[in-house]
Amino acid sequence: AQALTHVIKTGTPFQSRLAKRLRSFVQGVRFVVLEKGQEVPEQLKTAKNAKAWDRSIALYIENYKTGERVIYVRGASFGNSQGINNTTILHELLHAAVNRKLATAFEYIKKGIYLNTPAVKAAQDLIRTMNSAAHTYEDLAKQKKLSMDMVALRYDGDIFNDPREFVSYGLTDPQMQSFLMQAHGYEEDTPFFSRFVSALRDLIGMKDTDTNALTDLIVATDNILKANVPRAQISGQSVSSMFGFGKDKDVTSSITGE
Repeated sequence: AQALTHVIKTGTPFQSRLAKRLRSFVQGVRFVVLEKGQEVPEQLKTAKNAKAWDRSIALYIENYKTGERVIYVRGASFGNSQGINNTTILHELLHAAVNRKLATAFEYIKKGIYLNTPAVKAAQDLIRTMNSAAHTYEDLAKQKKLSMDMVALRYDGDIFNDPREFVSYGLTDPQMQSFLMQAHGYEEDTPFFSRFVSALRDLIGMKDTDTNALTDLIVATDNILKANVPRAQISGQSVSSMFGFGKDKDVTSSITGE
């Protein structure tokens, strides 16, 4: 709660509005800052989690069985590899808000059940938007019109293969957002926007007639957040890592999960 309040007070208007929207979905999430020389928690000592943490500036872990949700962040003592900034905090909080809902929705799609529920429809819209963005990326890559940061994000961030990373990077990374505004959108099929979607569109400076993948992503994420997901038996844990430890810029990311 303290980390979210900090973003609301110090973030850009876009970040502040997004943080307010996430507030009710991240209650109970533990936020742990680790400094150099500090004892690493037992949860980060398992083979899988230790490997992810070694390359991360921040790490989100969710135990689907117990419901425990924890965000680990490297503190100021790590210099350029620290994760105490609004972008990283929002990135991980988005994982906390949507990872389980997406995992459940994709499990339903796999089993062919609850296909008409809002959560499943929103997940399908998200995949459509992600695929559209991937096609735009390939087109721009052929024309050599992509920034080096965007190329790095594509190969290290898994942004076009994992919808969870597509959401978190798409709503927090300026390079990703600029790119998404060039990708085809389908939002003309949406009869109206919620106050949250309209607010973010206005803060980005979109016109009412603008149609692009960024708006589609905002719409799909909002629909996922507000959807009631039927109970489902899912096991294992979700581990989402914002990579960048030891790098000059925290522009890379990846995710592992089961």
